[in-house]
Amino acid sequence: MIIFNFDVTFFENLIDDLNTNQINYCIVGDYSSLPETINHDIDFCTDNISLFHTVLQRVAKQLNFRVFIDNHTIHGFNFAFYKRCDENFLFMKIDVFKETLYKSLITLIDSDTIRDNRLPIKKFFVSNKESEATMHFLYPLLEWGKIKKNGI
Repeated sequence: MIIFNFDVTFFENLIDDLNTNQINYCIVGDYSSLPETINHDIDFCTDNISLFHTVLQRVAKQLNFRVFIDNHTIHGFNFAFYKRCDENFLFMKIDVFKETLYKSLITLIDSDTIRDNRLPIKKFFVSNKESEATMHFLYPLLEWGKIKKNGI
């Protein structure tokens, strides 16, 4: 048995549906190998959590995925789903958030800033470098008080 963590068809259908419905979104980090593959999960930022969630559920249902995590927070949700493919399993996890907050109190970067500065790459949108740096660099610096690089 092999466990896969990404489905190209799912990703392409999700992006097509988001774009068709004009839902503002961007992928944050780890997008260089998309739409072919990912390393872990996919992080999305959107200014409309509810609509994004509806589209994600619809695409998962259309492609016969079973949802086993649908965890909602104040600022977004975590969504994990799977399906069996012959003797193998296909497992995907998507995190969706509206803004980056420190300790759920202090806004580091809001959804309007992220939305207004997103960049088109291939057939999807990604966060610009400044937004990404804030989300992936400044937050851990504040949270842990030091910068971790390469797992050190």
